[in-house]
Amino acid sequence: ISDLTNNKYATDLVLKSDTVYYVRVRADRPGIGQSAWSSVRELKYSLASCKFDTVEVAGHDILMSWTSQYDGCEIQYSEYSDLSVTETFKLTKDNTTHTIKDLDPGTYHLRMRFYHDVDALFYGEQTNYSKWSPIITVQVKPDIPKMESAVIEPTKFTAYFSPVDKVTGY
Repeated sequence: ISDLTNNKYATDLVLKSDTVYYVRVRADRPGIGQSAWSSVRELKYSLASCKFDTVEVAGHDILMSWTSQYDGCEIQYSEYSDLSVTETFKLTKDNTTHTIKDLDPGTYHLRMRFYHDVDALFYGEQTNYSKWSPIITVQVKPDIPKMESAVIEPTKFTAYFSPVDKVTGY
C-alpha cells in the first residue's frame, strides 16, 4: 500500500465467517526503511444475522422476502418444529423473494441463513454461512368449501357443497 492519506485500508478479500483474524501494521518509507510492527489486534468476523422481511400465507402458498448483501441465502421449511426433516432451497443474491407453492394444509416452520462464497485462492472451495434466523411458524389453512344448496326438512338437514382438495373431513 503506497498511499494512506485517510489512514484507512480496505480490501475486497472475502473473509471466512465466525473466524478470528489477527491484524498488525507497520510503516514503510522509501529511503528510510520500515517501522516496527504495531501491536496485534484480534478481530472476529461473522456474517450478519438474517431474518425474513415478510412471510405471508396466500392460499396454499407461503410467500417470503428478505434483504441481503451477500451471495445468496438458504431457506429451510418443515412440518416438524425442530426442523429434523426439511426441504432446503439455495437461492442466489439476485433472489430476494421466494414462494413455496401448493402446500397441504398444516403448520410449517421456516428459517433462513445467508451465505457468502469465500475466496478460493486462500481457503479452497468453501461457503460461509451466517447463523440461522429465528424460526417462523405459519399455518396453511384448508380452502373454504362452497355451499351449493341446503335442504331443511322437519327431521333432517342436508347440505350440498363442492369438495375441497387436501381435506380429510368436513
